[in-house]
Amino acid sequence: MVDLAMYESKKEKKGSVTFFDAHIRNKHMKFIEQEHYLNDLIKEAEETSLEIFFQPIFKNESVYSLEALARFDKYDIKELMVVSYLSGKCALFYPLLFKKGLEAYKSFLDSSKRDDIKLNINTTAGMLSETNFYSYCIEQCEKFALSASNICLEITEQALENDMVIFSENIEKLIEYGFEFSIDDFGSGYSSIKRLTDYDFTQIKIDRTLIKEIEKNNKLQKALAASVEFGKVLEMEVLLEGIQNKTEHDFADSLNIVYRQGFYYAKPQNLEDIIKYIQDKEKDEKRNDKN
Repeated sequence: MVDLAMYESKKEKKGSVTFFDAHIRNKHMKFIEQEHYLNDLIKEAEETSLEIFFQPIFKNESVYSLEALARFDKYDIKELMVVSYLSGKCALFYPLLFKKGLEAYKSFLDSSKRDDIKLNINTTAGMLSETNFYSYCIEQCEKFALSASNICLEITEQALENDMVIFSENIEKLIEYGFEFSIDDFGSGYSSIKRLTDYDFTQIKIDRTLIKEIEKNNKLQKALAASVEFGKVLEMEVLLEGIQNKTEHDFADSLNIVYRQGFYYAKPQNLEDIIKYIQDKEKDEKRNDKN
């Protein structure tokens, strides 16, 4: 209960006080339910309560990569990540997500025969601070016979604040082995330029907060343009995520953004549907080439 109250306090203004009231008590009861669910999920890793969905990432008009997104039958992934953090089970929960993501991607490759399509999968600062994370990633790649160069690990901009030696060593070793890294939610955090240039990252994903009000905010337009140029100067793939309508699509065109993701192009889909989506799109592209 104390941990939950502290977490609520941290969500508020720095230095604020949070009292344990009926609202917190209800949250505590929900937390207990979620923790039981999480424990069962970890113990029964092969159960169907966890399903991997894929959302396409496009390079120009072609599918370039698939982002793996965990879906559960009862709770949202963000809720479970908070529970795993507060209950000290991140080191048990995240490997399950990573393993299931690679497993689903392997099934996609076997069925679609499209090994030119990469995988984007999330990781955390906590996992990158684990001494065995580097070897675990390699072990899982070998288990599913996957090429590390086809896997892009996404970490948030805020995660770069971590200054632990093991954090840096894991990133450097994974990059050396062939993994790629993407800076997720770029523009929503406050990492220094120095931290961004410390590593040989492949990609930055510009956060949706920089585009959702783009039509009526001139300063936001300039900030987005500057972020795009910043990524290009560092010779990184610049991916604009969260594109949801034609206005945002057209603005991405105006900035010559090659890599894009969002509901305007394709929503997250389960394995069966994403395979069909890719196959249908491939047929359409071949048909257009002939014409």
